[in-house]
Amino acid sequence: MADRTGAFRSPAGLGEGWSRAALAGEVVATFLLIFIGTGAVVALEPAKAGPAALLAVALAWGFAVLAIVYAFGHVSGAHVNPSVTIGLAVARKFPWNAVPWYILAQLVGGLLGSLAVWAVFGSTSRDAPLLLGTTAPGKGFSTGTVFLAEVIITFILLLVVMATATDDRAESPAVGLGVGLTIAAGIITIGPVSGASFNPVRTLAPDIVAGQFPAWAAYVGGPLVGAVLGALLYEFLLRPGEPPSAAGAVEEHERGRLQ
Repeated sequence: MADRTGAFRSPAGLGEGWSRAALAGEVVATFLLIFIGTGAVVALEPAKAGPAALLAVALAWGFAVLAIVYAFGHVSGAHVNPSVTIGLAVARKFPWNAVPWYILAQLVGGLLGSLAVWAVFGSTSRDAPLLLGTTAPGKGFSTGTVFLAEVIITFILLLVVMATATDDRAESPAVGLGVGLTIAAGIITIGPVSGASFNPVRTLAPDIVAGQFPAWAAYVGGPLVGAVLGALLYEFLLRPGEPPSAAGAVEEHERGRLQ
């Protein structure tokens, strides 16, 4: 549909795949996401500052995603997340030949974002416990719990992406709002457990630049598993659904009407 943002789809005119401009868009969009999101984590330190800081971080990520979807959806699809890219490809909404290139572009953008956070906030932001705003298991939570939490929240994210971005019955403005609010809600809910990554690059980029990798496998595997499950569930079970039509309603019986 011409009036849709193009978010999460193959950019218009690319047909089967991708272009250098689309990949550049994905690099820039992911850079902005990681710089704003992890920068907010470094600036506010929600683990120490409490619920108000957690809410502020959640809003920073949510607003960043919302803006990026509307700004870059028509350029690259604004995936900014390997989980989204792979989930869409599994559901046959994105070409597999573009997947490795998109993931590479996302990683490059993420690394640039983490380097920018380091440059702005200084060397202390690279040290523990900040580690450039990476995710880490909350106090008392195991790696297995982190993995499960990431599966669940990324499963929900892909349901929303599939419903708002790949289903033409959804209204176009729903894409950015739906995805941004899902990210914010997930951080508020799961942030104290796992940091609410949703996104392997969101965790790996600051990990690589900081040189430390707390529970990295859970933050790669969890989002990927959740994304595939969410995309497949929507595509093959939920997409055919629609509300009952008026024609299927029980007609009012003649004797039940007021005289």
